[in-house]
Amino acid sequence: MSFDELVEVVKRSVITEMEGKNYLQAAALVNRISIQTGIDRLSIQQALARLMKTRWLTGVSANGSPLGQIKIIGDIPQKEIDPVCEAWQSALTSEGFNAENIATLTPCYKKLDGLSNTDLRNLANGLRTLKDNQLKHIGQPLYLVSAQYLLGSSKILSELPAKSLTNFGVNLSNFTKQLLYVVVGGSSTPQNVVLIENPSSFELAIKTKAAAYCAFISTFGFGLSNGNSEHGNQLASIVESGFSQAITLTREDCAPISAKVLLSHQNITFWGDLDTAGIQIYLRLKARIPNLKLSALYRPMIDALGSAYYSHPYIALTKKNGQSGLLNSYKSTEPEINKLLDLVSTRGIDQEFVGPDLIEEFAGGVL
Repeated sequence: MSFDELVEVVKRSVITEMEGKNYLQAAALVNRISIQTGIDRLSIQQALARLMKTRWLTGVSANGSPLGQIKIIGDIPQKEIDPVCEAWQSALTSEGFNAENIATLTPCYKKLDGLSNTDLRNLANGLRTLKDNQLKHIGQPLYLVSAQYLLGSSKILSELPAKSLTNFGVNLSNFTKQLLYVVVGGSSTPQNVVLIENPSSFELAIKTKAAAYCAFISTFGFGLSNGNSEHGNQLASIVESGFSQAITLTREDCAPISAKVLLSHQNITFWGDLDTAGIQIYLRLKARIPNLKLSALYRPMIDALGSAYYSHPYIALTKKNGQSGLLNSYKSTEPEINKLLDLVSTRGIDQEFVGPDLIEEFAGGVL
């Protein structure tokens, strides 16, 4: 890169920094430009000195060191308007949106490439109609509301920037993000109820002899699309909300029984992954179900945790690279829980480690 080219790169960076401001503070400006451009500090200062000498900016010393307030006094190239942005703003104008709403909704253009002018106008009109009618749809799934108002698409409402929609007046919290299902199985007159973090372990449990004396509860989302570690958090959210949006399903070959009834059982336990996230889910559930205990199904997992052969670290490969930072965030008034948190501080075991024989042995007990 020639020096003249370098100066232009720095100039564009200063323009970006200046956007929406009358001046720039000297502190850390060179560092910020260096981070943005990858250019070393000395070269940036030399470029700033050139821009000062050519009377394009002020507030820079002869050697290029920023001093106090930096202001652009030269010409600033007109920013090119994205054609999709221009078309979207035109559609909003055509549909009678005022200047404030146009400014608020303009950022949506980044998601609108490929829509015709007619599509854009219909989308704008749909957003306004949704804003006016949103109170009629409180509690309804977001994707259903989206399809009703926005070009027949269930995806658009979740794809548009939430900040723009909120500032426009569409309250996304009025709608549920997905259908929530709680699935129950096992005994209809259980001696013990087990809340299970992962549906895969739920399916295994209800096929064992433990289903004759235990009831099991798990959860999944619309399309069975929850990712790793999301099922347990969803279960906690459903319990915290008092099942206000959840749909209870009964597993085939099991007698129908209400999940709300099962949650009031005097003997109720939780079984999930043996890791910091699993313990966090237990603590969330415990806050709403005071008599909740950890299932004895954790016993074989704890016994195996001491073996590097059966346990795994919190890394990307195991989808747990964010868990190492959770340890200090979740402490309990129960000393035994804190001991367990210390035990899983660096390694964990997924509940799928526990096979059918161990489920039958431990499902009815408390840790």
